[in-house]
Amino acid sequence: MQMQGLASDKTFHLKWNNHLQNLSQLFTTIYSSSSLADVTLSCRDGTLKAHKLVLSACSPYFEQIFKENPCQHPIVILKGIPFSEINLLVEFMYKGSVDVQELDLQSLMHTASELEIRGLAYEARDNAAQLLNVNLEYPSYPQTSTSVQPQPFPQARTDVERLKQQSMMRAEEIRRRRRDDPANTHTAVNNILAAAAREMEEARHAARVERAVSIQTEQDQGTIINTHTAVNNILAAAAR
Repeated sequence: MQMQGLASDKTFHLKWNNHLQNLSQLFTTIYSSSSLADVTLSCRDGTLKAHKLVLSACSPYFEQIFKENPCQHPIVILKGIPFSEINLLVEFMYKGSVDVQELDLQSLMHTASELEIRGLAYEARDNAAQLLNVNLEYPSYPQTSTSVQPQPFPQARTDVERLKQQSMMRAEEIRRRRRDDPANTHTAVNNILAAAAREMEEARHAARVERAVSIQTEQDQGTIINTHTAVNNILAAAAR
């Protein structure tokens, strides 16, 4: 019996139960063999082949580079970054984990922040921005002649903690000045902090543009903007 012209509105859901596990194994395999690699990362002491799709998925920084330079096989030159660090970061992007010596951790996290590696990137800028946004609004204080000594902060163990502590100490200084002379400092302080937040965002964008990276040619590049210093300078102006 033949059935011709039979139509059905049924929909079947097909599911690969171990899909993610297979993808993970595939990423590990192509990382080890460099099969189908379509980008080369060049550091000061070595080169590494990788895949634009993986790097773009794990880093908005690399994604932007590849969008702006649609080469078939680009060579991305990362000046100032040692091969050992980029090798660890690429391994992390492919495998989702990596083993790092304690002495190398701080430098690796700093590089991960510059390259905007998801899952590793520094949160220092975001934490500082949050502190700035919080400090844009202070409760009103009555005028008083009593001098309040700032509370000492514990010694910071990481760059993130140091940046947060520095922002908090400057915020405390601004609060003290507002208590002493709220009428004259309220608007000025808020304007300065708002400018600091804008400066931080501009510095982050400029760092991406001026980062020491070149495509298919090795040439001198601009200096990376130091976001940490830019924010501290602006907040220091508030204290003055």
